[in-house]
Amino acid sequence: MAEMLRGYDFEPEYTEEEIESRKGTNIVSAVSPVVSEWCHCACCHDMPTSEECTCCRSSELTCGNIKEGFQCITEDRRMQTVVLNDDVLSVMYVQMMLDTGKQGKAPDILDDKYV
Repeated sequence: MAEMLRGYDFEPEYTEEEIESRKGTNIVSAVSPVVSEWCHCACCHDMPTSEECTCCRSSELTCGNIKEGFQCITEDRRMQTVVLNDDVLSVMYVQMMLDTGKQGKAPDILDDKYV
């Protein structure tokens, strides 16, 4: 079975030197709020930083796209097809790397059909 992709799997990793140079310049609080304080759809999970603690119900980008009768944008079949589909994520990752001219560690589930 193919390994599942997770959000932030392909974020750049900082070196110890970069981490050290950023100390004291954090804009984001080191302590993230409890899910029940910021989640309005009952589908959110604990996030490592307060910046990531955003519910689809409180985001201007997603709130208007939640269909009537749905609690969360993730219940929409389009979310499963376009955003959470392994194949779509793999292809978009490769395209992003090509567009930005960057190199990164390719996901393990990528095979020759995408490269």
